[in-house]
Amino acid sequence: MAAFEVEDATFGEVKYQTRAMLTTKVIKALYEASLSVSKGVYVEIGPAQGGSTVSIALGRRSAGRSYVPLYTADVFTASEALRSGDIATNVEVLKTNLAAFGVSDNVRIVIVPHENIATVVPADAEIGLLFIDADGALDRDFAQLYDRVLPGGHIILDDCEDKVSDKYLDYSPRKLSRYIELKHCTDMAELAPFGKHYTVYKFAQTMIELGLMEEIETVKNTAFFRKTGRKTYDRSGAPSAMADTRAAIARDFFERRASPSWTPKVI
Repeated sequence: MAAFEVEDATFGEVKYQTRAMLTTKVIKALYEASLSVSKGVYVEIGPAQGGSTVSIALGRRSAGRSYVPLYTADVFTASEALRSGDIATNVEVLKTNLAAFGVSDNVRIVIVPHENIATVVPADAEIGLLFIDADGALDRDFAQLYDRVLPGGHIILDDCEDKVSDKYLDYSPRKLSRYIELKHCTDMAELAPFGKHYTVYKFAQTMIELGLMEEIETVKNTAFFRKTGRKTYDRSGAPSAMADTRAAIARDFFERRASPSWTPKVI
C-alpha cells in the first residue's frame, strides 16, 4: 500500500499547474516508475517548469521514500518549455510548483551546464531512476551517468521516437553554416540534424543493441527502459558506437540534402 494515495485527477492538475509539455498519461507513467523504485536516488536532467519533477516526487512520496534525494538539474535557460529567459525566475517557478503539491522535501535543484551533469550527484550515490529531457546528446549524458544507474534501474528518455524533422534540410548552405556557428560547434554532426526526437531514438537503439538497456514501454514519445547487463559504458564499446551513430546521422542528413529526390524549400 502506498504511503500516500494519488488520484488520477492529480496528474491533470500537475500538467495544468506546471504547463507541462508532457501528456497526462506520461506524467502518470513517470509517477508509477518512481513509485516502483526501492533503491537509489532519483536524477532528472531537464525539469522545465516541473511537470516531470512533481510526478517523480509524488511517486517517491507514495513509496515512502521522501527522505531519498531527488536531484533535478538544468541550465535553466534557452528552452521553449521554460517561462522566462532568466535563470533565477525559472528556478523559482520550479520551486513554487513543487510546493504546490507538497513535494519539495529533499529535491535538490542544481544549475549546471550539461557537460558537467555528473557533478550533480554525489560520487557515492547510486541512481535508481534517471530521467533525461535535455538537448538529445545522450552520448554525453550516458558517458557521465550510465555507470551510476543501478542494475535494473529505470532510464527514461523524453522525445524518443523514430520521427525525422525536415527543419534543417531546408536551410540554405549559408544559414546552415551560421546555425552551426551559433551553436558553437564545428560541424552538423555535433548537433541533431534530423531533430532531437530522431537523435534520441537512434542513440537509444544503439544502447539496446549493446545490451545496456531494454525497453519497457513507450508512452506518447517518452520511452521507459531498464538498465541491463553488467558491463560499464566504456567496456561495452558504447563511446565508439555512439560516436558512429552520431556520424551516421550527419552523413544521412547530407546525403538526403544532396539527393535528386529531395526538393528543398530553401530558407
